[in-house]
Amino acid sequence: GVVNNAPTGNFTDISAGYGFTCAIGTDQKVTCWGTDEDGIVNNAPAGSYRLLSAGYHQVCALGLNDDIDCWGANFSGQTNPPSGTFTAMASAYNADVCALRSDQSIACWGSGSDGMGNPPVGSFTAIAAGRYHFCAINTSGGVECWGQDGNGQVSNAPTGTFSALSSGGYHTCGINPSGGVECWGNDNYNQVSYTPSGTFAALSSGPSHTCGITTSGSVECWGSSSSITGTPSNGIFTDIQSNYSSVCGLLATGNVLCWGNDSNGQTNPP
Repeated sequence: GVVNNAPTGNFTDISAGYGFTCAIGTDQKVTCWGTDEDGIVNNAPAGSYRLLSAGYHQVCALGLNDDIDCWGANFSGQTNPPSGTFTAMASAYNADVCALRSDQSIACWGSGSDGMGNPPVGSFTAIAAGRYHFCAINTSGGVECWGQDGNGQVSNAPTGTFSALSSGGYHTCGINPSGGVECWGNDNYNQVSYTPSGTFAALSSGPSHTCGITTSGSVECWGSSSSITGTPSNGIFTDIQSNYSSVCGLLATGNVLCWGNDSNGQTNPP
């Protein structure tokens, strides 16, 4: 739970999966650390990339030409992305990935279980993945969700408009037009019923917790205490990524800072 020292080097994007984290350096190369059960750490591609999305068993990266490369386990085809150009990706905790095409439609690949491979038709601007569900913001600002709905993570999506989303295990949180946070779905660790006051610029949800960057650049986390122990009380952050039991943030300096459970070295970036 101790906050680790900043890693060597500077990074522009970061994404966390199950027991591992990957980041893109200022040289546009991918570096990963933590558990290497699915070959994610040692098999990161050598190309140049600008965005990452890590799931439970796989990582996908958006290249400079807006195509997608994925690596890791491939038991359901989750590392075989479709061709075309894309603007954003969301990797679920299981074996599914969905992405926004350049025409703002959604493409999904992988297992397709629980309806996860059946995204809504329409135009969308953002997408987020939980364990067995996805949510997306349409061009009107409304939220549409699909997949497993055992905890209301699909059917209880609020009305109104949102500027950002992040889905955890069985819950999702969004930022409304006033900058406030609204959450829905599973509430076993108060990750839904406790939503901090204040205004936020970014969110990242783990299985039972969510962390957010306030508009002043500080970090607030809520939900399962074991995943957010050591949350820093100072520092200015520009990006944040929650994985199964830890969190990593990208500082305004370009350095990475991680906290929470360190059972697989996931809070010890290179």
